[in-house]
Amino acid sequence: MPIHDPRDSSELRDLRRFELRVFRRLRALSALALGVLAGYALAFSPRPTPADPEASDARSLPPMVQARRDAAFLLDAARRYRARNGVWPGGLETLRRAGEIASTRRDPWGGTYRFFMGPHEEAMALCASGRPPGAREAVCFW
Repeated sequence: MPIHDPRDSSELRDLRRFELRVFRRLRALSALALGVLAGYALAFSPRPTPADPEASDARSLPPMVQARRDAAFLLDAARRYRARNGVWPGGLETLRRAGEIASTRRDPWGGTYRFFMGPHEEAMALCASGRPPGAREAVCFW
């Protein structure tokens, strides 16, 4: 009667295949979980606040570059205001009174900046009422 070697059994081979499948699935799930965690870390990590363009030499820049810097700063201030108060600000004066910006400002073309609400109050746009030379429409940022 031959001695039964457990290393040769089909049951053991099946068990090893099963363990290998489980290991591969766990490895795939851990990679997915790591990706999800990295995504959350990027999405919810604090972003640096743009520097106030009024405090720098931004007024010597071309008007469109200056308007983009103003828009980044003002929209970030509006997002901070919404995070604290639960509603979007009514305008630049609201941001100034709340301490989010030091002073209201004019756009590079001599007009004023105005906020416009997106659908369902999910987003806000900032438009300059002044227009660049030759432009038919206002310049807006979101």
